[in-house]
Amino acid sequence: MFILLTGKFPYGTDDTQTDYEMITTADRAYTQDIIYKRLSPEAKEIMKQMLTKDPKKRVSAKEALKHKWFEIADKIEVDE
Repeated sequence: MFILLTGKFPYGTDDTQTDYEMITTADRAYTQDIIYKRLSPEAKEIMKQMLTKDPKKRVSAKEALKHKWFEIADKIEVDE
């Protein structure tokens, strides 16, 4: 989701495996990204929940899909 909304990997890497490893060890440096700062509060909230270091505290896919951001995103009209 982070990549879809910002066009970048969350931790400044260029590969998925490294990003998976960074989720468990890195701080929230991605929050300083200029593109990230332009996102809605709801988008930031769900990404923070999805990128939580502790897997026991991390939101599940099922829980994430119930997040308010998906309701809001579903109502946005996109130019075709």
